[in-house]
Amino acid sequence: VALCGVTIDEYQRVLDVTYNPIVNLYASGNNSGGRFAIEYSTPMQGLTLGMAMTLGRVLGKEICAK
Repeated sequence: VALCGVTIDEYQRVLDVTYNPIVNLYASGNNSGGRFAIEYSTPMQGLTLGMAMTLGRVLGKEICAK
């Protein structure tokens, strides 16, 4: 499906084909998928920058806390 990226869980861990987390593999921002379903809602440059920055910060804090 177009625009999906890799599948992640609520902790931004990348999931395998059986939806199990892959150890120590994370995806954030534009690498994580599913937020636009099957169609890019508004073709605007920078549309995902805020989400990428926010989720990247959250993920960085999560990883550093381990």
